[in-house]
Formats: sequence, C-alpha cells, structure tokens
Amino acid sequence: MRTNSYTMKKKFKNLHIVQHFFQGILVVAPIFFTFYVLELIFDKLDSLIQVKFPHHGIIPGVGVLIILVGVTLIGYLSSIFFLGRLFDLFERLLEKIPVIKFLYSSLKEVFDSLIGQKKKFDRPVLAHIYSDEVWELGFITQDDVSDFGLKNTVAVYVPMSLAISGKVYFVLSSKITTLDNISAASAMKFAVSGGVAGIGIPEHQSDVSSLKRARKKKKTKKA
Repeated sequence: MRTNSYTMKKKFKNLHIVQHFFQGILVVAPIFFTFYVLELIFDKLDSLIQVKFPHHGIIPGVGVLIILVGVTLIGYLSSIFFLGRLFDLFERLLEKIPVIKFLYSSLKEVFDSLIGQKKKFDRPVLAHIYSDEVWELGFITQDDVSDFGLKNTVAVYVPMSLAISGKVYFVLSSKITTLDNISAASAMKFAVSGGVAGIGIPEHQSDVSSLKRARKKKKTKKA
C-alpha cells in the first residue's frame, strides 16, 4: 500500500512539473518572439546604413538612428508648403512610370489606410456574407462602390485569422451592423488572433444587445 501511495504522489508531482513547464512556455514564448522579431527588424534596418567611426568601427544602432532622424526630417519638410509641392510633383512623376506606378500607388494606399490621415480600417462592423445566421467581423473601407455598378452596397475588408491577409467583400448596407462600442484596434486584434484575444467590453455595453436591436429592426422593416 505504501508503495502504491508513493507511486501516486510521484505521478502527481511529475504532472505538476509538466503543467508548470507549459505555463512557463505560455509566459516566455510571447515575450521571446516579440523581442526576436524586434531584433530582426532592428538588425535589418541597421544594416542598411553602416557608418565606420575611427578607432571604433561600426557602432550598432547608428544606422537605425540615422533612418529615424531621416524619416522624421522628411516628414517635417513635406509639411512645409513649398517643399510639400515638390514632394507632390515627385509623387506624380512616380505615378506616371508604368511599372512603378502600380507598386508605388498600392503601397501608398496601404500605408495611408494604416497610419495616414485617410485611415480605412477604423470602422469595425459585423456583416452577413455567407448566411444570415453567420457574422463576419470586418471593416468598411468604401461607402460608395457605384463604380462597380452596385447600389446600397459597401466594401468590407475581412482580415484572416492568424495571418497578415484578408478579403474584400461587397455587402449590402442592410446586412451591416456597426460596432460603435468597439475600437478598431480591439476588433482587429480579436479577428487576427482567431477570437482568442479579448475585447474587454463592459457588460452594460455588450454588443449582444445591439445585435438583438439590429435584428428587431430588420424584422420590422421586412414586416
């Protein structure tokens, strides 16, 4: 009996050790990969500009500092009216070159939609796309898509979970429910994480009630 009791205690002890190990992975892994990605970005940027100093050689971080200062300086100069017009002329020149036009305009639109004044992913919505019983979490990017011959329709970008990609859908405005009580950043984090990341909405602002109200409105309209 003592032998069996000792064996059981040993198994439970080993089980706790395994649980602590995986708990440690949950804590350490996100921190490790975050700093690992930051280090990769830092090293890549730093390798673009390398300055050799007498008696010291190449000092890590100088290249990144030069890039940050340079980008900030360009941003400041572009805000000046006269120099801003020169930057505009240069952009127009790039947009007239056949191959560069497509690449430059596409990248410019992406950066403008993410961090520019023309942010596109700032209006989270729920959309019925495949079925009236299924909701897709996305962002309205265009209110008017009449150029495609569609009326009362909006363009909705739906990000893919656990990936840096997504799809654009044309959805009827009647099948859209806006998420006014959820920030764009929280909605994007929730979608990209596959629904794992919490949104942190207070109970009194729960979107369940807003969805119920939206469904009641639709039923009233149909009636």
